Amino acid sequence: MVTIENKGIEFVKKWEKSRTRKEPQDVRGKRLGYDLESRDRKIEVKATKANMPNKGGLHITLLPRQFEVMNKNSDYWIYRVYDVQRKGKVIPIPRNIIQTHLHLYTVHKLVLKKEEWKQLEK
Repeated sequence: MVTIENKGIEFVKKWEKSRTRKEPQDVRGKRLGYDLESRDRKIEVKATKANMPNKGGLHITLLPRQFEVMNKNSDYWIYRVYDVQRKGKVIPIPRNIIQTHLHLYTVHKLVLKKEEWKQLEK
């Protein structure tokens, strides 16, 4: 299944290869807190099918693991990909900009097992 995330990753891989002349490595399966490793960057890809600017595209959410890894790595970047389903546009955001504009908020996640959901439906 081709998702927005997968399209964004593929778009960034091509874009980054044109920048460095080397193929970036997809490290999503390693759960490192980012998606790609390039020669000089750890890259978290955030993709959207919307064009920029739009109200929904002006914020980026970092998960707790991504936030932790970003704080530990000066070479951490977010690549925001807009309009990924058509022509695509990459906005690379370095760690210092991320840290300057980051607003902290707490998110709580409710997780129920399948049996628990069934119990609630009764």
